[in-house]
Amino acid sequence: MFRNNLKIAIRNLLRQKIYSFINVMGLAVGVASCLLIVLFIRNEFSYDKFFQDQDRIYRMVLERKYPNHSTFYAIIPASYEDVAKRDLPEVEESTQAFRFTNVTFSFTNEREELIQVDEEMVLVVDSSFFDVFTFSFIKGNPERALKAANQVVVTEELAKRYFGEADPINKTIRGPGPQGEFKVVGVISDVPENSHFKFSALLSASTFPFTRQENFVSFSNYTYFKFKVGTDTRAFEEKFSK
Repeated sequence: MFRNNLKIAIRNLLRQKIYSFINVMGLAVGVASCLLIVLFIRNEFSYDKFFQDQDRIYRMVLERKYPNHSTFYAIIPASYEDVAKRDLPEVEESTQAFRFTNVTFSFTNEREELIQVDEEMVLVVDSSFFDVFTFSFIKGNPERALKAANQVVVTEELAKRYFGEADPINKTIRGPGPQGEFKVVGVISDVPENSHFKFSALLSASTFPFTRQENFVSFSNYTYFKFKVGTDTRAFEEKFSK
């Protein structure tokens, strides 16, 4: 019975080739489009899910209100982090990041040659960054990393690009800032593609005091809060506003 029905279906398809081609192609394009849309949405919703306690991590944004519209900014004045952590018990941990783009690093290779490399993005953070975001350390101690000025934590990809198979810990690279020299104190796994973070190195914030100066006006830093378990974020927003 099944074979007979299959033969009849094939004969009908062959009898009306153009019509059959249009229908089969339409079905194929429709299925392929649906699969691509599903994969795209799945990828979008996977962003930053690899962080431990990711459901308790929030970034504070700024809404600037104009007479007839509003504009949102991902960076905010730096000092709100300190105020929130001091005055609002819902905040378990907090951290900030200041962004440098198109940074030139230089280092001396094993043949005593001075090499210069442009990095698309590096972040200026302090040790609290690793209290909020659980990046995997391949080398170094996350509890001590970036506590002192002129320290840098690099990604595994950057470490291999600069130092090959040699151990990069305690090696020096030169970069931005008045002092310019940074000691490598850690190597972390490369940042996954499905993350809003895009950086190749983390520089210690104490090297750049201007990123932590008292500031409630100008937009400068990305600010993140890790809330305590059970925090009502809407109630927190109301409390913060007051």
